[in-house]
This record gives sequence, C-alpha cells and structure tokens, in this order.
Amino acid sequence: LLTRDLERAKRECRTSAIQRPKRRVTVVSSREDARQCVVQLKRSKRLSFDIEIDGEQRLLCVGFSPSEHEAVVFPAQFIDNISRLLESPWPRKLAANGQFDIHFLRTRNGIRVKGYRDDTQVAWHSCYPQLAGKQDDSSAQTTKKSVAFLASLFTLDAWWKDYDTDEMGMYELCGRDCCIEFDIMEQLDKLVDDLDVRDIYRHSMGLVDPCVDTQKRGILVDEPLRKERLKQLDKRIGTIGAELNQLVGPILEENRDHERFKLFEDKWTCPCCRNGRLKRVECWSCAGFDRRPNKKSLGHTKLDVCRVCDGMGQRIATVFNPNSDTQVKILLYEFLKLPPRYSDGKLSGTTEKIRGLLANV
Repeated sequence: LLTRDLERAKRECRTSAIQRPKRRVTVVSSREDARQCVVQLKRSKRLSFDIEIDGEQRLLCVGFSPSEHEAVVFPAQFIDNISRLLESPWPRKLAANGQFDIHFLRTRNGIRVKGYRDDTQVAWHSCYPQLAGKQDDSSAQTTKKSVAFLASLFTLDAWWKDYDTDEMGMYELCGRDCCIEFDIMEQLDKLVDDLDVRDIYRHSMGLVDPCVDTQKRGILVDEPLRKERLKQLDKRIGTIGAELNQLVGPILEENRDHERFKLFEDKWTCPCCRNGRLKRVECWSCAGFDRRPNKKSLGHTKLDVCRVCDGMGQRIATVFNPNSDTQVKILLYEFLKLPPRYSDGKLSGTTEKIRGLLANV
C-alpha cells in the first residue's frame, strides 16, 4: 500500500493539477426512458451494477455502468423494466460485495441475478488476502476492501460517499459507485493475471451463489439439541468459573490495597429502588405505586424497605472474570509477579495457563 501511495504521489507531482475522471450519471424519469436505456445496456459486453436502499431497508434504486465514464440509475419504481436485464446471463455483470445486492434483490424483489461474474472485493482479496483485516479488531478492517478504499488506490476520484443527502443525491451516488466499480475492476483484471491468481479468483467467485442460497434458506438447526448443549456449556462454564474464583479468592484478598483491585469489584445496583437514599428504606414501587405518592394518595399505606435488596440499595462483590484479558494480566503479572510473556509485542495470558498456575499456589 505504501508503494502504491508513493507511486501515485510521484505521478501527481508531474502535473500542475489532479485530473479527476469524468463520471456522467443519467437518472431514468419515465417508462420510455427506462425502455430505451435497457435496450442500450443490453448491447454492452459488461455491466457493473449496484443498489441503494432507504432508511426503511427498501430498495431505492438500481444503477448500471457499461463503462467507467457513464451510468444509468433506475429508481425503484422502474424495477419491472430492468428485471429481465438482471435475470439474463448477458451482458456479464460485476459488482462490489455483490453478495449483498444479489441476496437483497432475490429475497425482497424476487429477482434472481444471473451473469454475475466479477466482484471487486473478491478480486482484491484474491490478489492480497493478507490485507483482508482478519487479525485486525478495529473498525478499519471493514474499509480495506470497500469501493472507497479501492478507489483511493486505483482511481483519482474525489471523496463522494456522502449518504447524508436527498433522494436525487443517492441516485447520483449509486451511479458514481457503478462507474468507479467498473473502473476498479478493469484494473483488477490485469492485477489478477499479473499475480497469477485467476484460478483462486474464479474459485472464490464460484462460492458466492451457494452462500446466497444458504442465506436465503437459512441454516438448518436442531433447536432442541442446540438448547440442550447450551445448558451443558453453561453448566461447565459455571463449574470452571466457581473453581477459578475459589482459587483466585485468597490472592485477591491479599491484594485488596492494590491500586487496580477495583477492576475486580462487581457493583450490583438494585433495579427496583436504584439505590435511592429514601426509596431503598421506603420503597413505593414495592408497595404498588407507579411513582412516589403524595400524602393524600399514600393514605394509611406503610412504606417498607425495598424487598428486592432488603434496603441495601447496592452490593459490591469481588469477582474474577477469566474472560477479561485485563484481569488475567493483572492477576498473573502484578499480583502473582510471574515473568511477563509477550505475543506480538503485547502481554499475554490465557485461562488454560491460569488454572495450572493457580493449582500450585
């Protein structure tokens, strides 16, 4: 990525201004326009397509591009005009994360897209799978194959992905998406061949339709068996958790004055009285009132302490959570003073190691 950025910077330094690509978007406004546009699109060898949905998860529009320079966008009311185009194996179609578009059109509009042969995300992943963000827990991983990300590598388009716009703005955005996806795929085609990953790419593309079929059908689950196994797992988790807390308890007590001991304290607040200074000792909720009563509405009713918490309001318990990386590391390296272990430059600690270590304490 750094090499690509530097090469691009070098190219742009040779000119006085950045030459932005021209993208022309036509929005269909009538049935006759729709008919004529479909006739023209059918003559193309390849089409990129994209959909946009509204805030209520309904189809807003479908866009097509026969080249990187122009796009035609059909608002949702013209879906009948383009259904045959989508369901035809020709022209060949490409998309970006087309699995979403295909699944949406199939399940919401009854349209089974055919001729879907290329996808920018699948092609990019086939070329550079290490950039897919599998080991990245940050939100950045979702952008490493998006249209906006790939456009920053393969095109000179200015930022255009602004979803805070009106309906016409969304049509324009959809059309630009189609043009840019077409442009990106033209360049990815060369990269796929240069890196000799065409077979990998074709294999990956062949998995999309089965995945969409599975999404539509749903995964078949033996629900009674699933619930029974969940009960078994919960029981095992409870047993192991009790074991660990029994082993860790004395160690936590010895370190109660440690500055980070508070991270092992679990504070419970009564859901009824919410630890209110007056309500916990005179709980009107337990007496059946929706809100604090005045003297007239209270009458001769006596308000007692909250029955949920016996007037305590809240409780603080010392609990060890083996699923907390922070607690595990504090326990191992600060309380037990074990030699630090590092993985990828970070302190590490696992539940499996803890049980063995604590058994000898």
